Amino acid sequence: MGEDADSIGQTIRQVAQQMTLVQAQHDEHLRATKGRFNLFTVLLNEGDETRLHSRYLAYLLDPSGKHDCGSLFLTLFLEVLRKCGVQTHEDAAREKLECLKGEVCFASEKASVQPEVVVPEGRLDILIECPTWGAIAIENKIWAGEGNEQLLRYSTYLKRQYAHRAHVLLYLTLDGKTSTSAHGEKYYRISYKDHILPWLEECLRATYQHVNINQALQQYKNVVCKLVGHPTLETEYMEKMKDVVRANSDIVANWSTLSEAVGQLREEYRNKLLGELKEQLAAQGIKLCDRENSWLPLTKESSMKFPFGNITVEVCIDSFFKDGSPLINGAWTRDKDNSGLEFDAFMKAVMKSSTPEYDYNEDVAGWGGFYYQLAESKWLSVEQLAQHLKHPEDYKKIISGWVSHISKFIETVVKVCNESPGSTLK
Repeated sequence: MGEDADSIGQTIRQVAQQMTLVQAQHDEHLRATKGRFNLFTVLLNEGDETRLHSRYLAYLLDPSGKHDCGSLFLTLFLEVLRKCGVQTHEDAAREKLECLKGEVCFASEKASVQPEVVVPEGRLDILIECPTWGAIAIENKIWAGEGNEQLLRYSTYLKRQYAHRAHVLLYLTLDGKTSTSAHGEKYYRISYKDHILPWLEECLRATYQHVNINQALQQYKNVVCKLVGHPTLETEYMEKMKDVVRANSDIVANWSTLSEAVGQLREEYRNKLLGELKEQLAAQGIKLCDRENSWLPLTKESSMKFPFGNITVEVCIDSFFKDGSPLINGAWTRDKDNSGLEFDAFMKAVMKSSTPEYDYNEDVAGWGGFYYQLAESKWLSVEQLAQHLKHPEDYKKIISGWVSHISKFIETVVKVCNESPGSTLK
């Protein structure tokens, strides 16, 4: 067993050296060709489902959009849905979504597209309306979880609003996972992997003569590829990597063991970050409580819950136990009459008082929230783990930055709630 381990270790070192060389050559090529530039990730985080993905997808799908391609992208999108098929909640097999080709066809050129449409039941990420047909609503999820009865509420809205017309609810995720909030209501699953990427390929082929839009589509496609784990690297580069693996078959034979070892190292790293986070927060007088699902509630003195009129704000860290980005999250129950007025007042006060740019969600009847993303979406990726293994003490600096943001976040909440009418905070 010891000799086998030594042999595998030697093979891994050889492969690592060869891959490092190939990677260095590829990086030099990217620098020379400026291939790493991507305007989307310069301006926004690659996993920003609202400001990046929902808005850009709606922009492309809109026949009246300033891309000046008319209904081309929407038509291609509908064709991909028919060609690739969609899945219901229960079925593994895909349907061809024949309802789009019924007696009254969906006329793309007459359609209107809007992002972030506020309705009594919440906020629809994308709403596509066709006056002669009906509507298609898209709920878009990258890393965020679903709200309470979210798809059930959206389905209720569509059935009421388009009672005598066709309507379809699409649930868009990275991999086509099932919804946890539909509760028996019909919806169709689509994914960035199996629908958005093929659609973008069709869009690229259709616009090859138009440089501006084609380059923007290619850059967005690269973002999606990264999110779903598709390689965006050149064929020549991948062939070189395959040659390295091919010449070292022990790597393939022991791949499952290596993968398990990497998984355990990731978990050790996560626990190390969690321990350091608790320690540094404690030094600031903030306690990080035990895990509640994916949430880590925070407390300071007696509570980390603050009143703002009928809203109660609770500060916590979310997604620490997921592969999505960890967030410092301020969540609250909506005002009692559910009108959203206090929600709007709170958000305006937060945005006015805060230095960092917070994002927010308000798509759940009964609660809302705002948050600050502590780390990039490639949270606990193998790349990040590799950097930690090379520089094992750097994690303390990472956590120090997190704690600074958390402290500012809490200060913002306290300040806004303290300045609210009728506040009891001192």
